[in-house]
Amino acid sequence: MADEGIPKEFDCTKPDGRLNQQFWKQRSKHGRYKKYTPETLWLSAVDWFQWMEDNPLEASEIVKFKGGATIAKVPKLRAMTLDAFTLYLDISISTWHNYAKQSDYEEVCERINKIIYTQKLTGAAADLLNSNIISRELGLHDGLKVGGIDGAPLKIDGINWVGEDEN
Repeated sequence: MADEGIPKEFDCTKPDGRLNQQFWKQRSKHGRYKKYTPETLWLSAVDWFQWMEDNPLEASEIVKFKGGATIAKVPKLRAMTLDAFTLYLDISISTWHNYAKQSDYEEVCERINKIIYTQKLTGAAADLLNSNIISRELGLHDGLKVGGIDGAPLKIDGINWVGEDEN
């Protein structure tokens, strides 16, 4: 029999006195609860952007003046990355991509991605970040690959290349 003080929805006995084994029906939502709403995700991003600005990397450089030399700490731009942001949020990168696919998170995730992309691109353009590393990170490259079909060496009829057999 059910105790009179237990609400009916949490009563684990059936009217005939048997135990109710269907607790899963009592849950209003299935799956994990999201760690962030779109609003709290944006607020966390703003906090992280501010932290990134307030905590630049420091490099030691030799400063020469009037025949003397000292070592000075010079602030360097800290590059924003999606990996660093998801570490800050304490979520996996796959969770981030799952958020980005959901319609209520799509806009905020896109805005955060664009801010991270723009910070890296402008930092590299201003020589504040290593442009080679950033261009690879952003998927940019200015190289032109010339080759034959399926990556085979390019062959041009009538031209003998050095080291090639003349047949």
